Amino acid sequence: MIKDKDFNVEFVPSTRQIKKCDLIVNSNNVEIKSLIDDFRYGAKVEDSLEKELLETLIRKKAKDHLNDSLLKGNLDLVILHIVSTSLGMGIAKYDRNESNFKETLNKTITFAKENEFGKSLLLPIVIFSYYINDVDSKFIISSYFVKYPLNYNNNRYEVDGNKLTIDMIEK
Repeated sequence: MIKDKDFNVEFVPSTRQIKKCDLIVNSNNVEIKSLIDDFRYGAKVEDSLEKELLETLIRKKAKDHLNDSLLKGNLDLVILHIVSTSLGMGIAKYDRNESNFKETLNKTITFAKENEFGKSLLLPIVIFSYYINDVDSKFIISSYFVKYPLNYNNNRYEVDGNKLTIDMIEK
């Protein structure tokens, strides 16, 4: 999907001993994560998309995925694929307009370059989900740019869900 949007994509070979990012996109080190809810979260959608975005991103599972990405070192941004989650259902319920994935990824890459990782203490993330619109059966891709706050603890960076606010999330 990224390559189809005219980005230069290279896959990074991995070894068991060295933790590396998954892709290089336009010279940026990118980690790809898929988020799948367990049953207790998957069926419950919050009262608004904003609340759903925040609640999903501060859950332990999302933070664990993002913190795992941070361990890879030399990371520029994360792409978080939302699969079978309350957030995916919330996007389908509340967000009826397709967003421009290419624009969202460009915005995230620009932020990553302008705010060298580690100095701004914000992790740039692209969240995307897709669904079939139940009105006209159109395939919809929704994407969001998130600036997730970080803390530096025990000689490593970690996401800080306590500092994440809705104004850090853009369509």
